[in-house]
Amino acid sequence: KLLTIIWSWRYCGTPGLDGPYDISEAPEDNVVRIDFGSLKIPGVEGMNVNLEVDEQSDAVVAITIVLGEGGLQLQPFAAPRSGGFWEEMRPQIIESIKSAGGDIEEVPGRFGTELLAAVPAQLPDGQTVRQPLRLIGVEGPRWLLHGVFMGSSVEDQRKSELFEDVFTQVVVLRGDQPMAPGEVLPIKIPPEAQQAAAEAAAQAAQAGQAAPPATGGQAGSGPSGADIVDGDSA
Repeated sequence: KLLTIIWSWRYCGTPGLDGPYDISEAPEDNVVRIDFGSLKIPGVEGMNVNLEVDEQSDAVVAITIVLGEGGLQLQPFAAPRSGGFWEEMRPQIIESIKSAGGDIEEVPGRFGTELLAAVPAQLPDGQTVRQPLRLIGVEGPRWLLHGVFMGSSVEDQRKSELFEDVFTQVVVLRGDQPMAPGEVLPIKIPPEAQQAAAEAAAQAAQAGQAAPPATGGQAGSGPSGADIVDGDSA
């Protein structure tokens, strides 16, 4: 299941800062961040935010920022206090991608040891292509932020730098709750998006039909201008 939130905020990042940040070290800057509970994500003008929802638990398990032909998926995980969790994750990711028929290699990058991959993907017309991926992991106090760059955010240097800047401006709230390493930290839908979804559902119920699909367009210029689309994703 996929939820899409459309925002029109303008990103005002500060170059040269090294993130992502733990909530205890969040910078006092002019970056407008969207509050998803464990993740505070900087807004980018015209971006879509896709929330991947687990069908069984109905919990949000991943956030994907989409801008043009590029995307960045974010997943916050609980991690050991001692660190080293990204080193444990990489072999599992490599095995998973290879078993799916993809190619993958470890390379040095801005965020340390990264993974570059190409995985089989099917286009709407049935054509099979190789989709490029770039996978990174950055650890903080008892958390790890996993990022997957997709599409033009891998192949286009300017897009890659834009999405890298977004990644470095993310603020992570680990919380005090006990969680095993590898568990996804709680991701919450912003209240304004929940309200928009409830209003859309109420209007659809009143009209005696299902809620309409996404029609695109831009939302307003602040938290009260969030638009949310609820739909199933294959």
